Amino acid sequence: MYIDNIDLVEFFDDRYRYIDNKMGIGGISIITQNQMVFRTTASLDDDIKIVGCHYEIEGSIMHEMFDFDKKLFLAFGVNPTLYKQLDDGHKKVLNEMLEVKYMNNGTGNNVIIYLPSRQNSITSSQLEVLKYISDCIEEAFIKLRRPIKVMATDRKKSMTEINSLRYNIIPFLENYIDDTYIQSVSDRIIVNNRDKIK
Repeated sequence: MYIDNIDLVEFFDDRYRYIDNKMGIGGISIITQNQMVFRTTASLDDDIKIVGCHYEIEGSIMHEMFDFDKKLFLAFGVNPTLYKQLDDGHKKVLNEMLEVKYMNNGTGNNVIIYLPSRQNSITSSQLEVLKYISDCIEEAFIKLRRPIKVMATDRKKSMTEINSLRYNIIPFLENYIDDTYIQSVSDRIIVNNRDKIK
């Protein structure tokens, strides 16, 4: 599994909390069966610029991985006309991704993990990526001393934890492991900072 390096110490820094009319910044990780791609809704440098909302950034990642038409992804949903033109595999793969959304705004630091809505399961490799994200969350808390609330959900049941996934969320997600499921369309590897984990 290829993964992007993520710097949650930088992401959860207080200087980003109130930008964009106090909306702060967001980030998203899309985790396929082959890779984890992380992007933020703003450029995290001296000249901070908002580049899109969570869904627009997700659409950009999905475009790069699966060559979807960029116009398929709207700010809050998909273009119904373009969606109807997709083959069955590409329709399915839209709902087969494990998604992690990150928020640093006036309400605090939050991470939400959404299990794939189609198969409602993850692979052992995807769980290893979530353990890596847990390490990044723990490091950010230790260095910043700001609580990070984490929630994982299958959209019916959920589990929450503060500053980690290790104690409540990882055991919760272990109930969703299915290494037999194969995603409908294979993704193109686009990770820039390639690290490989189990």
